[in-house]
Amino acid sequence: MPKIQEYLDILSVKSQHLKNLTEDLVEASKVSSGNISVDLRDIDLVEMINQTNGEFEEKKFSEKGLSIISNTPSSGVMIKADGRHLWRVFGKTFTIMHLNMPQRTQEFILMLFRTIREQHLL
Repeated sequence: MPKIQEYLDILSVKSQHLKNLTEDLVEASKVSSGNISVDLRDIDLVEMINQTNGEFEEKKFSEKGLSIISNTPSSGVMIKADGRHLWRVFGKTFTIMHLNMPQRTQEFILMLFRTIREQHLL
């Protein structure tokens, strides 16, 4: 009986992975054909990164003994972006890190923030 449950668990994981790949393929098709909607809004990038860190560290990374070390600005960094799409990018990135990192290691997430100011020459 334990062997059957093990096979069912593996089948469940693999079917979820196939579902995710299918969804990614549909999204890629929409992007390449121009049939994707983008809802640009002001988003606090630092807040989104911190939320992603918290969710993945709590749910996925801790089970492998992974920890996240994040060095982000203390104040928010506002950007114009589609929150749904940006969340998917972060989610995919963190999932790839989770799947490919050895146990009991630390993830270093390096995000560079640079303020570009328009300067007028007189």
